[in-house]
Amino acid sequence: MSIGKEITELLKADVINQDTADRIQNYYKEREGASSNRLFIAFGLLGAILVGMGIILIIGHNWDELSRGVKTVLAFIPLLIGQGFCGFTLLRKQDSVAWRESTAAFLFFAVAASIALVSQIYNIPGDMSSFILTWMILSLPLVYLMRSSIVSLMYIMGITYFACETNYWDYPRVESYGYWLLLLGVLPHYYMLYKNKPNGNFIKFHHWFVPLSLMIVLGTVADNADELMWVAYMSLFGLYYLIGQLPYFNERKVRNNGYKVIGTLGSMGLLLASSFYWFWDDIIKFNSNSTEGILSVE
Repeated sequence: MSIGKEITELLKADVINQDTADRIQNYYKEREGASSNRLFIAFGLLGAILVGMGIILIIGHNWDELSRGVKTVLAFIPLLIGQGFCGFTLLRKQDSVAWRESTAAFLFFAVAASIALVSQIYNIPGDMSSFILTWMILSLPLVYLMRSSIVSLMYIMGITYFACETNYWDYPRVESYGYWLLLLGVLPHYYMLYKNKPNGNFIKFHHWFVPLSLMIVLGTVADNADELMWVAYMSLFGLYYLIGQLPYFNERKVRNNGYKVIGTLGSMGLLLASSFYWFWDDIIKFNSNSTEGILSVE
């Protein structure tokens, strides 16, 4: 039975009055509108990402047959298209979340495509870490200009990859301390989401992405003291658990409380690891070597 028929029956039975019936109908209309808006945002984001990747694939398939001048023009076309869409959104569709998020996502990938294409055309030297760093720095203004949370999430993933690239996979070539400055750049947006849309879907994803990123990158500060990082991680997981116990998070479902889940599972994992002999053997060997180094007269 539909809600409209149920309301009609309740009115006839004098269970509710007309004012209550109107408020019930308005409530369900607003809820249906919010649900359809979320679906529209999701399909808009998916469409923007697929179109952006499709353009890159089409250009890449015919790339070798084009002249340098044509290549240069094509390298900037996705960027210009993305900027045009973002400009239209800011002027005409500023209040539409779907338009802001989808156009910002398209421009986010267009920036990467233009950087990569120009570097390839003119043989500009560089590596993956410098590419990711340039891409993230140029994309950060999109987070605030377009008020885009999807770009914020992809930015967090990008700077996390940058930290891993520079200090895990290519260690010890470059220190990844720049990650911490890049992370500070997106935290104001995270705070604004917390203040303005504390129950929104994007803030729920940020509650997972931010602690996961910090957990992954924390190991990059170990330098030559890897065996002592368990202290730092235990402290981090304890802090996560305390944050997850705040009233704001206690009012939410467990799946939306990334801090509490990561803090609990991380602490349990470290405690489980500490039950094995190898865990303490590594710490004892490290302390022994450190003591010998300190006491050495040479």
